[in-house]
Amino acid sequence: MMEDQIVKIQLLYEIAMSIGNSLDLKVMLKQSLTVFLNKLNCSAGGVLFYRQSQSGYKLNDTFVIPRSFYLNSKYKEIERKMQKVMGMDEKKERLASLPVSETNHDFNLLIMELPGIGFIFFIKNNTSFHDNLVKSLMDPVSRLAGACTACYQNEELIQARDRLEFRVKERTQQLEESNESLKSAYSDLKNAQKQLVQNEKMVSIGYLAAGVAHEINNPTGFITSNLYTMTEYMNAYKKLFDQMDKLTTEINLNNFESVLPLINNILAIKEEEDYPFILNDAFQLLEESIDGARRIKVIVQGLRDFARPKNTQYKIANFNHAVNAALKLTVNELKYKCEVEKKLGEIPDISCRLDQLTQVFVNLLVNAGQAIKDYGKIIVETCLEGDNIKAEICDDGIGIEKETIGKLFDPFFSTKPVGEGTGLGLFISHGIIEDHGGAISVKSTIGKGTCFTIILPLKRDTI
Repeated sequence: MMEDQIVKIQLLYEIAMSIGNSLDLKVMLKQSLTVFLNKLNCSAGGVLFYRQSQSGYKLNDTFVIPRSFYLNSKYKEIERKMQKVMGMDEKKERLASLPVSETNHDFNLLIMELPGIGFIFFIKNNTSFHDNLVKSLMDPVSRLAGACTACYQNEELIQARDRLEFRVKERTQQLEESNESLKSAYSDLKNAQKQLVQNEKMVSIGYLAAGVAHEINNPTGFITSNLYTMTEYMNAYKKLFDQMDKLTTEINLNNFESVLPLINNILAIKEEEDYPFILNDAFQLLEESIDGARRIKVIVQGLRDFARPKNTQYKIANFNHAVNAALKLTVNELKYKCEVEKKLGEIPDISCRLDQLTQVFVNLLVNAGQAIKDYGKIIVETCLEGDNIKAEICDDGIGIEKETIGKLFDPFFSTKPVGEGTGLGLFISHGIIEDHGGAISVKSTIGKGTCFTIILPLKRDTI
């Protein structure tokens, strides 16, 4: 009995040393089983790993030393016996309580349970396993089971980590692919938006074309008239210069008898053409023509700035410049329908896209003019309100129904007759103001008019 205790103590010590800090299950089992086999004088031993289910125990894996024992004819017999004893055969129930010690004419078998792991077995060829020895093995085997459980848990953690890393890597790849798809879709969307904005500009220009043509036609008309008049004046001066050239020639040839008639002709031409008036009027005609050409240049420049695609970069500019540019573009459209009152306050420059803001005001001014049936008034006002710029475009037109106001900024919604509007003007205007970090709202009363309000921050959020 004392010998069994000594064996137990030695086993506990050597098993503890073999277990050490190792978390590799196979390495630890090999070292621990070697200790057991040496101390117990066993020829072979091993572990049967099982998994338990509702239908009983299922053999999952085996670990035997020496490895050559797998090839021994005894092993299959021993394995069948162990499976029968442990209820892993077709009966699905355990036939004995552990530990089990059996003696065969060829070998002696000891089976002990590794809780939560499986079964450990030892094979002796000659001597049997007496009860006291089996009892002395209980603690070392229990320690080994605890170590195996820790290894299992560690392996499960490693596998869980690997699975998680794989899923993270897989998910990251999916997200990267989705991100690339989103980038591509966003790029396509921005390009489509640019094209949409540009197309709407063309629609606005088409609508304003008649008025713009009239604005260009007026200065073009009087410039043309002035040029015809200047041609007549030049012919009058040509007659005078022709006579003066002849006079100079006759004097140089000393034909003095021809000088007096030529002088009389010059005096007659001067009296007939009224050169002082021609000279004064010519300067006035030139000034009028220069002014007309300047007006045409301003109109064409305004149209070009409004129509052509600009750089998408935001630049520092004054908000009021967009208002003035829009008023110049719509002047002929509005001047026969209403009076336009400007109340532009002193406001600081902001980071913006001036061409887009001009487009917003063109849309709002044209809509305001169309809402006025006979002759009315449009008030355009800008001011500084806290950290924001506020702009209002108000008309005294027919007003908008309440149920319609909520749809005004929807794409392709229009209150105009078919063929007179695209339904994109206010939708695009709303998008432009939002891109600038601002907001646009509308209030309207039937029979009294409509007021659009734009709020833009002085400092645009670039995130």
